[in-house]
Amino acid sequence: MNVNEFSVDDYIADVMTEYSHGFTSVDEYVADVMAEYSLGFPSYVADDNVVCDMMDDNEDDEENVQRVRKESAPNAYPYKFGKVFEANWYLKFLAPNVRERTYYLSSRNCYGEFRSLFRMPLEKIDELVSIYTENGWVHMTKHCKTEEEMMVKLELRLLAVLKVLGHNAPFRTLQSDTNISDKEHRDFFKQFIIQMNDIRHDYIGYPSTEEDLKSVMDRYAAQYLPGCGGSVDVVHVKWSKCPTEDVNRATGKEGYPSLAFEVVTGFDRQILGVSCAHFGTRNDKQIVRTDETVRQICEDWYRNVE
Repeated sequence: MNVNEFSVDDYIADVMTEYSHGFTSVDEYVADVMAEYSLGFPSYVADDNVVCDMMDDNEDDEENVQRVRKESAPNAYPYKFGKVFEANWYLKFLAPNVRERTYYLSSRNCYGEFRSLFRMPLEKIDELVSIYTENGWVHMTKHCKTEEEMMVKLELRLLAVLKVLGHNAPFRTLQSDTNISDKEHRDFFKQFIIQMNDIRHDYIGYPSTEEDLKSVMDRYAAQYLPGCGGSVDVVHVKWSKCPTEDVNRATGKEGYPSLAFEVVTGFDRQILGVSCAHFGTRNDKQIVRTDETVRQICEDWYRNVE
């Protein structure tokens, strides 16, 4: 048969004819076809003239392949664990010879260096440290030999959390200021979020007594806003890893996927209520109708306050 005049129908007819004469084996037939038409499929015939299934061969090869891991070169310089007492933030803000100055400047100047980095005075850091010690969330490690070192390390990690929250700082940029690895900062940040969420009801809530409510309203009255019991607004937080199926309903006026939270605060920015998460396409009018804090103000005893 001429290859240039090859047709499927003729090829099938020839196969049927040759099979009718009989072959001693399928291997003999395959070898005859390859010799006649010079199709050349070496991958279908093994060295011992046994016809192999390509799919099975590929699977067997993948199973038999031994992954060889390239040996890493030794470090040019040995790794050394940093000392927290030599960290930049400790020497500049937390050391005994500068701590009183940090207390004074961070509480007096909200635009100072400490408040610009961590968004709160040093006194608040002490409160966070107290929360950790009271709840037993801080403990010795193999690299913390003394209680003093443990507490300094806790303060540095809390400062790192605040910088990440306030400035979206990458974890790798924190090591040079704290002498603590980025992995440890990353793990501590996740623990901090979980632990603060567990105790949020102890610190976030609308005043439950008339006396507490009066203290909030008095701050507004001093600014010529009598009868005001809080400020309400909706804030949108960018949703960086939004699932594909939620992109459309999470993309609102910001132009990128976001989650919206309605927040009620006092005049001194204490948080009095936070709503559940809403998709970014929902506006303030829709969210305020489902906010539990707003519902309490409208329906509970607060509506009778003069």
